[in-house]
Amino acid sequence: MNAYKGFSLFNDIDDLELRTHNRARVLANMYEDNHKDGKLSPAATGTLLTYFQKVPDGERGGVQQLFQKMMYEKGFKV
Repeated sequence: MNAYKGFSLFNDIDDLELRTHNRARVLANMYEDNHKDGKLSPAATGTLLTYFQKVPDGERGGVQQLFQKMMYEKGFKV
């Protein structure tokens, strides 16, 4: 499976750094698109968490760190 709810998981990209960046960017975009009044809806939270769970175990740490960095740079507290 290379997508979740239409969001690519980038499993077909061989470059780990690029794959990590793309996944973190998808999460950041999801978060920004669904952030209302200082919070996420339960449905949006579920979508983000499930997308993140679809990332292979050994790659989640890098995605999480980069996602947090991206959000911090945009002024969000994640």
